[in-house]
Amino acid sequence: MYDEIVYVFEQVLEVAAMIGLQERGGAVGPRDGERPVGAESRPRRARRSRAVLFAALVLGAGLAFTEMRDAGANSGLASQQVYVVKPGDTLWSIASRFAGNGDVSALEYRLYTELGTTQIQPGQQVRIP
Repeated sequence: MYDEIVYVFEQVLEVAAMIGLQERGGAVGPRDGERPVGAESRPRRARRSRAVLFAALVLGAGLAFTEMRDAGANSGLASQQVYVVKPGDTLWSIASRFAGNGDVSALEYRLYTELGTTQIQPGQQVRIP
């Protein structure tokens, strides 16, 4: 998640640089005392630049927070599933039922570590991580 926030921040800075909101080092401007027609004063441009960057950062942080909240809600739902073992079930058959397109062996191992054994009995309740 931290990587996504950093990525959003870098993208904001890149866009700001592309549209000229960041100060450019070494840029040649008008001579002292001269001001091109229609040009903004440097303080006004700097204030606007900071305001745009701040708004973009707030928006990015809001999106990142929403992603974290949604990811947390989805993982919470998945961890609350309980399966009642039927005759003939094995950890592998349970894992293959709940893994979908995921890694069956990884889910089987997680079931094993949660139960502490490979022995399961019909009627036993198994929490699906």
